Amino acid sequence: MDKYEIEREVRIRKRQYKRTGKPVSVRFEIPPEMKEAAEAEGIELYHETDVFRRLIFAYLLECGDGAAIEDVKQWIAYKINPYLTEADQEPVDNGRKRRWEKQIDSAARIVRKAGLLTGIPRKTWELTEKGREEAEKIKEER
Repeated sequence: MDKYEIEREVRIRKRQYKRTGKPVSVRFEIPPEMKEAAEAEGIELYHETDVFRRLIFAYLLECGDGAAIEDVKQWIAYKINPYLTEADQEPVDNGRKRRWEKQIDSAARIVRKAGLLTGIPRKTWELTEKGREEAEKIKEER
């Protein structure tokens, strides 16, 4: 992102933040320079997958060790079902998944990149030591 794009995105988020007074969701990973510009304007930003990241952490903390990916997704589906919109239910990836399932995968990928989650063996998720510390911190915030 160049400087012009960052300024444009921050202006859009600033209007949205002023209108709602709530942290503003963004659909992409937030570049550090955009995050700094938004913070300078007093705008709270979060990646939309943040909600799913917190739910993944909550479930894995409850389980203790690790859990099958499908079990995690089913538990999250149960928790978020009342809040899903038609857009969330739209099929993506040629109809193989729904949008909310894709967001869970995106959240897991971001968390895995940060070294907070492992996927070994391939069909299970487990928090790393660093991930467990982050999950405990989030749990205390509630």
